[in-house]
Amino acid sequence: MPIDLLCAVCFDANEANRNAFLFMTLFMSLAPLTLIGGGVWYLRKRALEIAAEESGLLP
Repeated sequence: MPIDLLCAVCFDANEANRNAFLFMTLFMSLAPLTLIGGGVWYLRKRALEIAAEESGLLP
C-alpha cells in the first residue's frame, strides 16, 4: 500500500508540513515523559537531602 494512503492526516506532499508533523509528534511524546522524569528526579533528590539532614550527615 502506498504511504500516501496510510495516513491522510500525517502525510503531506509539502516537506515542511511533514517535518512539522514529525517534530510535533516527537515533542508531544517526549515532553510529558521529560516532565514526569524531572519531577521524580527532583523528589528523590529532595528526599535524600532531607534524610541526610535528619541523620546528621549534612551541616
